[in-house]
Amino acid sequence: MKRILLVGELETLLPLLQRDFSVICRADYPSRLAWADDESPDAVLLGALDPAGIEFCRQVRRSRRHAHLPIQWLMGAQTVPAQRIEAYRCGVDDCVALPLEPSEFLARLSARLRIKEIREGQERVRVCGNLKFDPIAGRAWIGERE
Repeated sequence: MKRILLVGELETLLPLLQRDFSVICRADYPSRLAWADDESPDAVLLGALDPAGIEFCRQVRRSRRHAHLPIQWLMGAQTVPAQRIEAYRCGVDDCVALPLEPSEFLARLSARLRIKEIREGQERVRVCGNLKFDPIAGRAWIGERE
């Protein structure tokens, strides 16, 4: 089951998310990335994007191990374009306006998770000329032949 980290006051989403995901809740932003190793979330949902949240997003994006972690910001209806632009620049992948439509929200989250899996799979396979090697699956190819 995929693990979703909720940061901020997003408890109202728990019933919606807990049907399909394991949910981790935090009241505020972790100050370092050790939480990502301990809790291994597959995506992060942010309830507010204040200076601590911006720094949090930048830390995630600078991390080689967690750079592909999907980050969605659930923003208020009064959010202006400049705030959304800043969010994208600091590393947010998607801005979702509140109130949200549940099925669209879950579809967007699932799409982000699918993209993460594709990126991780591409990074896993090592290529050198016409030789490809997947160390996790223990498979190797020369050209198209395995």
